[in-house]
Amino acid sequence: MNFLAPEATDVTGMVNMEAAELEKALGISLTKNTDMAKRVRQYSKDEISTDSADGIGVVYLGNRQVGLHIDDRKYSMFGLCIGYSEISVHKKITYEYESFSDVISDGMQSFTDVTYFFNKKRNDCVVVIYNNYSHRVAALTYYNDLNKMTERLSKVR
Repeated sequence: MNFLAPEATDVTGMVNMEAAELEKALGISLTKNTDMAKRVRQYSKDEISTDSADGIGVVYLGNRQVGLHIDDRKYSMFGLCIGYSEISVHKKITYEYESFSDVISDGMQSFTDVTYFFNKKRNDCVVVIYNNYSHRVAALTYYNDLNKMTERLSKVR
């Protein structure tokens, strides 16, 4: 075990798990978290909410689960970890995407840039959020409804 860079738990296979299943699989307890919901990047016309614990959260639109968000180094998703360099993302991502689209300094939080890796056939996507000072991955979100979560972005749709 490396204490300086502990191995991350890969949650790729858990992206569509119900909250109770995720809690059991990871040994955590999820609670409503408005702070995490504010950090999650999405471009639907609706408000989201999150149930989260220690850097991982289930994302909801109303009562419908639409994704999984991570923003702690102890988790990884689709071959990516928090802290990876922006340059390495395209080489390391294991998500099978058709294309990608960048959203640069979108006004929500001007210190971050966002790349949507998406697959229109499956109607899903992985959102990579970068700190635009360090150019490192700050957070990752998987969405199982690309069309809904990007309805305000013309380039992705």
